[in-house]
Amino acid sequence: MLLFSVNESGNNIKTKKMMRSYTCEDVILSNENTIKGWLCNPEEAGKKPAVIVLGPQNSKDDKISMRYATRLANYGYVTLCLEETENIKAAIDYLSFKEEVDADKMYAVGICHGTNEVINRSEEEQRLRAIALVSGCYKKKEASQLKTPTIIIHGGENESLESAREIYATIKAEDKMAIWEDSVSRVQYYEDPLVLDKTVKNVYRWFNTH
Repeated sequence: MLLFSVNESGNNIKTKKMMRSYTCEDVILSNENTIKGWLCNPEEAGKKPAVIVLGPQNSKDDKISMRYATRLANYGYVTLCLEETENIKAAIDYLSFKEEVDADKMYAVGICHGTNEVINRSEEEQRLRAIALVSGCYKKKEASQLKTPTIIIHGGENESLESAREIYATIKAEDKMAIWEDSVSRVQYYEDPLVLDKTVKNVYRWFNTH
């Protein structure tokens, strides 16, 4: 069972699961304008892989990104949630200079609207080893320029299922995988602890092989 608490400010949160512990804190990324984020860092010594988490566009949905970030931190990843989804390049730059981050093992997860920015940036960014697209609300019809290894996880009880299938079919990367879950709704990817746990485990498995 995942044990963690989240306060409204996100400051100085310490969480534990089994033998792993990590800290979470608000951070500021500098890239022309002030960019805010939320960083979770496992306490193990040495360099660790890192994941950028982009959630829905609405800032009220920050807790969705945090649910993914804290679970991924339990798998040993330094995780960074962004306040604005358009700032993924700044997040990559920020993480690449962190002493505890292995800059050769950086990944990104897009959830809902966040999938669009992950696709867009991955089409031109070489520093992401693999990406995950979860319950996407896709604005584009194809991803023919996407060469980064990609996993798509999408529910059948979701109005954008056909869009997700179209995106998957056009991904240029040969290394790709899709998980279609017929009985899972969009909201369950945001709120259902069992679905969240299973989804993050599948994301971890994908990243762990890349």
